[in-house]
Amino acid sequence: MKKIIVVLLSSLYLSLPVLAEDDSHMDAAKDASGEAWESTKEASSETWEATKEGSEKAWDATKEGSEKAWDATKEGSEKGWEATKEGSEKAWDATKEGSEKAWDATKEAVGAE
Repeated sequence: MKKIIVVLLSSLYLSLPVLAEDDSHMDAAKDASGEAWESTKEASSETWEATKEGSEKAWDATKEGSEKAWDATKEGSEKGWEATKEGSEKAWDATKEGSEKAWDATKEAVGAE
């Protein structure tokens, strides 16, 4: 019986350093996971900032492109309107001149009879 108690105590005594190592191993793992978490947060923050900056640049480029497209559309519309107006004025003048000539011809024809 004494031998069994001595063996148990010896085993317990010999296992203490191993148990102590497990705690230090757990502490090291805990520290490593804490550092990994901090690195992940930092990388995530940097990624967010880069994404935000890229989005802002894309928005600015889109806005600038839209403004240029609007200006070009407006300019084209104005030129189209001017051309239409000018064409309409010429057509009106030609119609008026034709009507006057037709009226004069009709008056002349009626007067000749």
